[in-house]
Amino acid sequence: MKYYFFSALFLLLEISSAQSKDTLTWKLELEENVQNIVPLQDGKYIFLWTGEYAWLCQSADGKNLWKTRIRGYDKDAVHQLIYDSLYLVSNDDSLECHSIFQNTVLWKQRYNGIRQDRFLSLKKFDTLIVLNFKTHDLGINVNSGAELWQTPAEYNKSLIEKGTTNAPEFHRRNKYAAFLDNDDCA
Repeated sequence: MKYYFFSALFLLLEISSAQSKDTLTWKLELEENVQNIVPLQDGKYIFLWTGEYAWLCQSADGKNLWKTRIRGYDKDAVHQLIYDSLYLVSNDDSLECHSIFQNTVLWKQRYNGIRQDRFLSLKKFDTLIVLNFKTHDLGINVNSGAELWQTPAEYNKSLIEKGTTNAPEFHRRNKYAAFLDNDDCA
């Protein structure tokens, strides 16, 4: 297995102004190149993920708190950090929700008619998560993974190509509008 080295340089607020020279605070050896780095809880922790691996580390000293390997990883499927504490990730033909700070899988669900490798986007509305899978939208409860609804939806791709959105969100009303390929607005 190839090993790549990830080095992070952190300037902590506690460092006195007398120290003007940047120093390497810590170094962590990981199995793959990191693709995503997300600071959590005001930078106290760092969540890293790439391909089939994910890690949670302390920012101050780089201590690896936990690591997981996603079996059945598919690069085109769901890999989303939500609410700074949950990691949604596809595993073969299922969707799993990991609690980042508890290092546990909260739930794992399969959804009929949904191909995880067709994932396009995710929208959050309190406990409702809406996942778009190219031809279907899937509404799930983030706490349990329970399917709330599923509907066919092929979005107007020309809006995305022009750099705008095809499904604006209206959070105060827990709704969103989708501009579809047939020029309808749903």
